[in-house]
Amino acid sequence: MPAVQRFFGLPALYPPELLRDDTQAYNARSLTGQVLPTTARLQYDQTVEHFEFIGSDAWQIKPSLVLNYGFNMTYETPYHDQFGNDYLIINANTGKLIDPTQLIQQKEQAALNGQVYNVPMAYVHPAQLGGHGLYNPVFNIGPRAGLAWNPSFKGGVLGKVFGDRKTVLRGGYALVHDQILSITTELYGILGNRIYATTSTTQAPTCDFNGTPGPGCVAGSSPYRIGVDGPLTLPSPTPFSIPYEPPARNVVTGPSAFGAATTYGLDPNFRPGSIHSFNATLQRQLPGNFLLEFGWIGRYGRDLLTGENVNAPPIVALKDLTGASNQTLAQAFDGVANRLRAGVSPSAVTPQPWFENVFGKGGTASVATAGSSYLTSVDANSFVQLVIDPKLQQAGRPTIENQQFGTLTYMVSKGWMNYNAGFASLRKRTSYGLTAIFNYTWPIASTPDSLRRTA
Repeated sequence: MPAVQRFFGLPALYPPELLRDDTQAYNARSLTGQVLPTTARLQYDQTVEHFEFIGSDAWQIKPSLVLNYGFNMTYETPYHDQFGNDYLIINANTGKLIDPTQLIQQKEQAALNGQVYNVPMAYVHPAQLGGHGLYNPVFNIGPRAGLAWNPSFKGGVLGKVFGDRKTVLRGGYALVHDQILSITTELYGILGNRIYATTSTTQAPTCDFNGTPGPGCVAGSSPYRIGVDGPLTLPSPTPFSIPYEPPARNVVTGPSAFGAATTYGLDPNFRPGSIHSFNATLQRQLPGNFLLEFGWIGRYGRDLLTGENVNAPPIVALKDLTGASNQTLAQAFDGVANRLRAGVSPSAVTPQPWFENVFGKGGTASVATAGSSYLTSVDANSFVQLVIDPKLQQAGRPTIENQQFGTLTYMVSKGWMNYNAGFASLRKRTSYGLTAIFNYTWPIASTPDSLRRTA
């Protein structure tokens, strides 16, 4: 603005000062949590051992019937960082590893009873848990089998349909296991490792931030003016001991930021996913050197890799925290959001028991005013994180989310997919130098996300 004023010859409305806003610094750390100099070189190098054995055989049961069968056997050790930068997340109270599936179940059960459930968490090195790996070693056996039949019918209806050695019926099954890509575990290891590196944040300081306020400073309210109230300085990181427990946000007493805004974890029960593969086909030779084939393909993935935010608020199950009503937070959310979308002002929305009981009379209007944009856009996570939880802290109540983390996404083996397809293929074998092929596939696929979208 000052530069624009000078260009157009406008009078200065305020001094051309630089105001300091939120500032973050990335701090590398040693294996013991000590802050390293900015010139330190960070290294992350993962290693895994993979052993594989394959066996197969073919059995000519009859001249027209063949069975192929076999198996694939694999053994993999967990990935580990050669420099010792691996980490695990534990319950800071008990020292036990966090099981993300169990944690979500406990949160849901508490929510159904009108309660919240959070445990303090801490980062540790695997060596501090007796050398426990990032996950358990993986041993898999994948069987496979296929059957092909070339029948001979020389008369009757079957002879017309199948012909004499002109048809092949095939069917098969195979269990195939994924192999873990190092980029997957390495990326989670780097992005989520708060021992390896942390961010330090200064949240919009006021003019007395450095203790040397300039002229006109109103302590605790006026913005920090660089060069007037002091120099620009980076947030000061502090060493910590391990296990490291990220500080919890507290809008009343501070700190005002999450100890780890966005972080990641690896499920200690993680294992590679698998796909059950089926197929059944019929191939028929036709006159004119044509081949007709049609059949079915099925692929059913289980235990597939997916991310799961264990700090997401369970709003659908969370009943009134006071027990005075059975209304859930989701019902209260929709009751306010629908009125706001209808054009009702935040101060005039219909009172919802959940908000009125938890925050007192006028609580509905209060949250509607503070979180109107989150309500109308159906951003329930931000609504809880930026509106509900701060109000709960101000009211002296336990928060819905763990205040150590903005999000804590675990890589888990809980994804699945189903794929079914019917197909038909007509092929003209090469003759006179020409080949023609026609293919048609009709697929039907489903995943948890696609089911939710169509529900």
